[in-house]
Amino acid sequence: MNRTPTRSRPRRPAVATILVPLLATVLVACGSEADDEPAPAPSAGPSSTDAPPTDDATTGGPTGGGPTGGGSTGEADLGAATEALETADTGRFRLSLDNAGETLQTKDGIYRLTDGASYSTTVVIRADQSVTTRTLAVDGVVYTQVDQPEGVAFDQCWIRYDQETLRELSPGYEGGAPPNEVTTLLGARIDGDRVTAPLDDVVGSLGTRFLQILGLGAGGSGETPIEVAIQDGVPVGWRTTFADLVASSTAAGNTPVDGVDSVGAAQLVVNLSELGSPVDLTAPPARLQVPFDRDVPTLEDAVRTCESRT
Repeated sequence: MNRTPTRSRPRRPAVATILVPLLATVLVACGSEADDEPAPAPSAGPSSTDAPPTDDATTGGPTGGGPTGGGSTGEADLGAATEALETADTGRFRLSLDNAGETLQTKDGIYRLTDGASYSTTVVIRADQSVTTRTLAVDGVVYTQVDQPEGVAFDQCWIRYDQETLRELSPGYEGGAPPNEVTTLLGARIDGDRVTAPLDDVVGSLGTRFLQILGLGAGGSGETPIEVAIQDGVPVGWRTTFADLVASSTAAGNTPVDGVDSVGAAQLVVNLSELGSPVDLTAPPARLQVPFDRDVPTLEDAVRTCESRT
């Protein structure tokens, strides 16, 4: 068995892994079905033109696609692809989790590796409703908006999480973490005749809720197989199956929740595009920032007050 060493990058949870599941429950009325098992629902997803509503920020360029699968990947191919990804520094990604032709979750975003800045729109679809979360990370600070039934309405204002708050919410957080969709490839390696990636990176791309479903602790453990798509030495995406994630988690000594086999046929596909294209990731104006507060009514009132001034 041959393991290929890769450049080490500090392991730390990406901002979406920390915040998306928190906000998807903190700003919704009690009795929400947010913690139910994922159920198939009609396909829905964010617009490819979504961008942080700052005074001047734009993402530039259309959303590009890419192959969703790949064949055999050699050690040299993977090394060159990883180097190309790091050299490009910036790009766009799109994630989709589908089960039997139905979409469960999508995520579109842009990123910059050098400082871990990113912006993404995540749509989680459950039964007859969906929750959309926009997350912006820049200069070590994270900003979020959430659109969901019965939740407080966001238009221009953002909830702000400074470094101290982020560390309180997730003790392992160190700031400046690139999206899991990208770190999965940066951490990929050849293991025998297959490509594997850190299990916590792969599952983390779906959010903390899936880390819990698969029985992973903070930071996770183990490796899981993925297929990597490479074109002309450049990575254009990767994919895996939920069944592989369940098997890898179990093999690592974890205990996935009962009933997880109900989504065992689900496919997780990530496309990468526009590598090296300019991205403008800018913090929202101070007047549109609402500091995070653990007290939900206080936080909701602060958001409403902020929106009333815009």
